[in-house]
Parts: sequence; C-alpha cells; structure tokens
Amino acid sequence: GGTWSDTVDRTLANNLTMTASSTIAGGAGVDFIFTSDTIGGTSGTLTLDNTANAGAMSVAFSGTGFTFARPIAFADAFTELRFSDATGTQTFTGAITGAGRVVHDGAGTTVLSSGSNNFSGGLTLAAGTVAAGSNTALGSGAITFAGGGVSGSGAARTLANALVLAGDGTASGAQNLIFSGGFTQTG
Repeated sequence: GGTWSDTVDRTLANNLTMTASSTIAGGAGVDFIFTSDTIGGTSGTLTLDNTANAGAMSVAFSGTGFTFARPIAFADAFTELRFSDATGTQTFTGAITGAGRVVHDGAGTTVLSSGSNNFSGGLTLAAGTVAAGSNTALGSGAITFAGGGVSGSGAARTLANALVLAGDGTASGAQNLIFSGGFTQTG
C-alpha cells in the first residue's frame, strides 16, 4: 500500500504485486508505463491521481497474459488509464470508476469484465480491441472509434454509450453487439 508520486515519466519492467490500497500520482504530462506480464494482487483499490488537476497524467499497462482483479479509481478527470498491449490479451476484472478516461492504444486485446464500471471520461479505441464482458464494462462515457475496435465477451452485449466516429473502427467477434446510445461523426 501507499502512494507512489513522480514528476517525470517512468517505465517499469518489474513484476507488480500490490497487497493493499495504493495510489499512483503525478502531474500533467507524467506517464507511468508498466511493461511486465506479471501484474497481481487482489486486495484494495488502485487510485490514479493527477495532482496538477490539469493537462493529462497517464498510467499504461503494456504486458499481456495477466488478470488485474483490483478496482481502479480515477481521483479526477485529468487522469488517463491506457491499455497498450502490443500482442496477446490482458484482463481487468475489477471495477473502473471515476471521471477519468480510458484509452486502448495497443494492437492487442483487453477484456473489461466488471459490471460495475462507471468511469465517465469515455473510452478511446485507437488500436487493437476492447472486449466488453458486461453491458456496462465500457463505462458511462462516450466510446470514440479512432482506429481500434470493440467486441462482446461471453455473451451478446447492449452498450448504452454514445458513439463518436473519429476514424476507422470495428465491431467484431462472435457475440452480437447492440449500440443503443446516439452517435456523432467527426472528420
């Protein structure tokens, strides 16, 4: 447990195991990247906090083959959670909550399976695929298609998120996807 705070970008290749609630904090422009394929720990919440309350601070996971079962909470709307897996699959089963945003910018697949995800900053699909393991797995904000895709995981999914078509994107997989929110096309 505890708080890790930094003012410069950090790339960490070590295995990450958290045993209690923890906070990763940084100011605008600070980027934390976890590259390990071994991410563990199931107790407590991981809080992401942009201490500047301006700009963007991001935390990225680029490893594959792991399941992260802890809840992730955004402390503010200026924090970004990035899924940057270049290959393979990473799975997040804990609830993702708060006003921050999620970006999938890796070519791999990330499975979001919590039915309690209510992050409101939106999901940007810049590359790869995010698989929705529940009808609320993709939060409550808009889904922006900007080069990536979405699929259903485990069953057909009805997603109430608004859609923003800002570039190429795909809806794929064996499970039916129903988009019941409105949509906007840009560009």
